[in-house]
Amino acid sequence: MYPIYVKKNTTSLFASAVGWKTFTNIVEINDQNMDINQIQADLETETVYDLSVHKVQQVQQGRTYIRNGKKILVN
Repeated sequence: MYPIYVKKNTTSLFASAVGWKTFTNIVEINDQNMDINQIQADLETETVYDLSVHKVQQVQQGRTYIRNGKKILVN
């Protein structure tokens, strides 16, 4: 199964949450990788997709996206 990347120290929240606990490959990453401002800046050079694989023009907090082939949750 593909990994889902989450903010550091939040694995237990996802592992116990309805709808998310089916993901078994949860990888924690550094907070800076989850920063909405950085992702907005990346939109100038990288393509970001929503989970329906539609290209995103502007990310929103609390949503999950695909960037560089990895799922990211924006806080």
